[in-house]
Amino acid sequence: MPEDDDKLSDEALFKAHVGPVQPIKSKPRINPARKKPSPQIKTRTEQPPKARDLGADIEPAGMLDSLFYAQPGLQPKTIKRLKQGRLAIDEILDLHGLDQPSAEQTLLDFLERSIISHHRCILVIQGKGMHGEERWPIQKNLTETVLRRHTQVLAFSSAQVRDGGLGAVYVLLKR
Repeated sequence: MPEDDDKLSDEALFKAHVGPVQPIKSKPRINPARKKPSPQIKTRTEQPPKARDLGADIEPAGMLDSLFYAQPGLQPKTIKRLKQGRLAIDEILDLHGLDQPSAEQTLLDFLERSIISHHRCILVIQGKGMHGEERWPIQKNLTETVLRRHTQVLAFSSAQVRDGGLGAVYVLLKR
C-alpha cells in the first residue's frame, strides 16, 4: 500500500513543522441553542400626510432673499442642476396681480395640474414684492409656504436672472 506510506509521511512531515498541538479552552462565542428572532411585519395604519408641517423657525423671506428647499435624499447633482436652471421647464405660472387667497388657490391648482400632467420641473413667478407697502413680500412668502407644505414638491430654488431671478422659483416635482 504505497498510499498509506505517503499518508504517514505527510502526517509526520506536518507534525514536524507544526509541533505539538493543544486544544484551545475558551467559552464559545455563539450559543448554538439560541434561535433567531422571528421577523416582525409592520403594517402601515396611518395615511400619508397631505402636507408637511412648517416649523415655527422659518423666517419670512425678504425682497432680496433667495429661496431654497430640498427634501433629504435628493441627489446633489439634481439640486445643482435645479439651482442653475438647467432642468427643462415644463410649464410656467405667473402670480402677478393676484390677491393672497386667489394666488394660493391658483398655485395649488397649478401644482395639481402639473402633477397630473407628469411635469418634472415648473417655474412659478411670484414677483419680488417691491411695489407693495407691506414689510415682507407677501406672494413670495406665500409661494414658499405652499411649496414647502406640498408633499409632491421635492425641491425649489430661486430662479436665475434670465427666468425671473428672486421673483421666481424653479420647482422640482415627484415623478
